[in-house]
Amino acid sequence: MAEPQSRTDRRPDRCRVRVALTNKIGLHARPAIQLTKLAKRFSSRVRIKTSADSPWIDAKSIVQVMAAKAPRGTVLEIEGTGDDAGKACRALAELIRGNFGEQLSATREMPATGHIASRGLAIGKVVFFHQRRFGKRSGGTAEQERRLFERSVEAAREVLAALRKNTAEDIAEVLEFQLSLVQDRTFINQTAAAIAAGIPADLAWTQTMDEQIRRYETSKDSYFRERSADLVDLKLQVLAHIHGKSKATPDLPPESVVIADDLSPSDFARIDLRNCTAIVLKRGSLNSHVALLARARRIPMLVGLPTVAAEPGTPVIVDALEGRLIQAPDADTLADYRRRMAQEEARAENERKYLPAVPRMPSGDRVSVGINVGTLEDLQLVSPDHCDGIGLVRTEFLFRGGKGLPDEDTQFRVYRQLVQWAGGKPVIIRTLDAGGDKPVTGLTAEDELNPFLGVRGIRLSLLNENVFRVQLRALLRASAFGNLKIMLPMVTVAKELNRARRLLQEELVRLRSDNPDLTAPPLGIMIEVPAAAMCIDDFSADFFSIGSNDLIQYVAACDRGERRLAHLYSGVDRAVFGLIQTTIDHGRRAQKPISLCGDMASQPEYIGALLEMGLRSLSVSPADLARVKARISAGK
Repeated sequence: MAEPQSRTDRRPDRCRVRVALTNKIGLHARPAIQLTKLAKRFSSRVRIKTSADSPWIDAKSIVQVMAAKAPRGTVLEIEGTGDDAGKACRALAELIRGNFGEQLSATREMPATGHIASRGLAIGKVVFFHQRRFGKRSGGTAEQERRLFERSVEAAREVLAALRKNTAEDIAEVLEFQLSLVQDRTFINQTAAAIAAGIPADLAWTQTMDEQIRRYETSKDSYFRERSADLVDLKLQVLAHIHGKSKATPDLPPESVVIADDLSPSDFARIDLRNCTAIVLKRGSLNSHVALLARARRIPMLVGLPTVAAEPGTPVIVDALEGRLIQAPDADTLADYRRRMAQEEARAENERKYLPAVPRMPSGDRVSVGINVGTLEDLQLVSPDHCDGIGLVRTEFLFRGGKGLPDEDTQFRVYRQLVQWAGGKPVIIRTLDAGGDKPVTGLTAEDELNPFLGVRGIRLSLLNENVFRVQLRALLRASAFGNLKIMLPMVTVAKELNRARRLLQEELVRLRSDNPDLTAPPLGIMIEVPAAAMCIDDFSADFFSIGSNDLIQYVAACDRGERRLAHLYSGVDRAVFGLIQTTIDHGRRAQKPISLCGDMASQPEYIGALLEMGLRSLSVSPADLARVKARISAGK
């Protein structure tokens, strides 16, 4: 059947055009967002319909456009009424005929494309960061090899300890993991036994570590698979000292683009970030430690580029807004990107002006924007005067580092510090969300067949009631010092919330013997399991927070850390928006606060859609606070 021809019927104040959807997926969320944003640029009333029998829908309403569910091949009829109706119809038709930029984007990105791990633009010259390679060496006597091994291990410990002391907390946490491994007598004794049997120190250490690396790499738990890179790095660090080649970090000239197969956190700690404009990894992961570190420092980063043909010193452009690496760009392309970078910097500077402002939509509606906190260091990145409190505290940082489970007083002091920092503004503290990609030594199981669908979040807490009660007591005590709220992760059914509330009440009764005025803080749940969103009326929570990261992961049934499935792990799926709308509608009916604390809250293409759906509370990383407030106020 031939494709329908576009037909235009114009009057002075009215225009109609028919055009077929030819993009791959049809009018799913991302094209719907593009269409509504374009329609809003015109003063005319703009409507669309998907068939002769379907009703007209407002082209400026993201909710109505997404609800149309128009697949590829649908012939849309667009009607404009008003002074600029003709321009509106032509612009929307052109957007649709251009497949919403999908074909153009695919063509432009072809030769060197990757996944965006940290957004931004950068221009620089290639510096390769190669893994250390070691040749054969002649071993000495068993006693000589033992002493060499012990010296090398001690040297590696000293380097890690120095890096741990002089680096930021987010890197130090991972270095501490490596430090605990190199101090583990299991590794040391196993290697020492091999050396005593006549194996040279380097081969003995390699055998020991390769065995452990294989166990991590073949683990069903994605957290342990990704931590295998930390073991590889530790193996190489000790080998470097055995071979007398401890210096491995290249000197970076200004404006260096670091290209590597992969980077470990200790590699990242050694890099002179003052001269590093961007990072490109041939492997890597969107949710690796290094990706998180780059995002925190606003260093553009691409991962998953298996082949990079550039020679050292080659000029390159890292476009981590579109996911492209442009090698040896011509003068026009360089000039174009320098203009874009200047525009991005000017935009960022303008956005920083919104930090102290109260974010309001053009309609006048007030939007609350809090921050997500992963460590106490995050509090140093923003003033409490510039945000609406803390929308999410990830308490897992208290349970990591190999120091054992934190006691009640340790937790209480941290929670008190958080609420005092906020100065009366709300602080939503999530109870331990361990499991899945966040194991906790001594608490989570190491042999779960599918940890993402296993004992994690509230499930783990309820199965370890003694640990859970300690955290609840610490939270109750801290609530006396500020506006503290408790949030439960990974809630699936109402009985989990009900049981947690009973435990909270029991601990409150015990604490009241010393503090009769203590009251229970609000108790809410995260909406990240589809079942909870679909049956949200079952939950008697005091508030709800949408965890879009895990919600998307469970709706799409794909691991968010698996780069080969990045096209599936996307917030554009209509099903995700449907569950978000269900949650927002419930909050409106039940008069319960609803917020969103996942990455979607800071993604430019979704902010407008979320606000239009009725959301009025977001929580974002400190680095994204200014940009999100500016977007809200600009109505974008």
